[in-house]
Amino acid sequence: MRQSSDRRRGALSEPNVEAPEELASGGREHGPFTSLAQKTYEALRAALLNGEFRAGQTISLRSAAEALGVGQMPVRHALSRLQAEGIFVMQPNRSLAVPTATRTSIIEIRDVRIALEGLAAEQAAQRATQREIDELAGHFEVMKQVVQSSDIKRYIAVNLKFHMTLYRAGRSATLFQLIESIWVKSSANSRLVAVEEAVGTLPNHARALEGVRSRDPIMARAAIVQDCCATYEIQLALLAASDAEASNGSPSNVAHLVRKRTLPAGALGSLVGSKRRGRPPKAQT
Repeated sequence: MRQSSDRRRGALSEPNVEAPEELASGGREHGPFTSLAQKTYEALRAALLNGEFRAGQTISLRSAAEALGVGQMPVRHALSRLQAEGIFVMQPNRSLAVPTATRTSIIEIRDVRIALEGLAAEQAAQRATQREIDELAGHFEVMKQVVQSSDIKRYIAVNLKFHMTLYRAGRSATLFQLIESIWVKSSANSRLVAVEEAVGTLPNHARALEGVRSRDPIMARAAIVQDCCATYEIQLALLAASDAEASNGSPSNVAHLVRKRTLPAGALGSLVGSKRRGRPPKAQT
């Protein structure tokens, strides 16, 4: 999303309706007659995919409209659609928020991802063009560089590009849309995974790439299944440690990491409401 010149308020300009292909909802056209509500909806989905929101964060209609540079009506329509899809949930005070993870929801999303993404990887190994294989290899090279840093937002971005390039190469628009929807639902939790832990998932990405290169669908599927399992094992461990700390008041090292990893929201997320009060933060002076 493009930042406006008003640095002091940190406001954003109109939604980036020309979001990178991996952030656009699979297969939808962005023609001249696309409604403002649709553009707003896609801008919010792109922000979610890009890790702009925290789990549990409240969404303010007024401040979301201000951040996107649009009126409240298209934001209202967009938020209604996202609520219907289970991406935002209604709070007891009638405000909308990004869902927080539970053990049940983590396992459910993991199992759905294993089924859908394993199939997409298998299809990609059979159908990917050489250009797509080269693009996938390029993303993997960037991933190897990023894990040497502590830039979790950059890792989220390149990991997204790798996976969506792989799944798009499977040539199934319906499957790709289902996968993207699951990623939008679970993206807030990806902010908890530290870059140091991402190093452990590099072999899975390397095997997925090799499976596509060698036209081995079994290798490609197995690599992606292992990657999903590894990611959600980290999330389950963090959740268990956090629950233990909350119940007995004895902080653990992992639970301490949960607090440290609750990163500030991104450029859009920081403007559409705080987790505590549902209002945008004060402007920096």
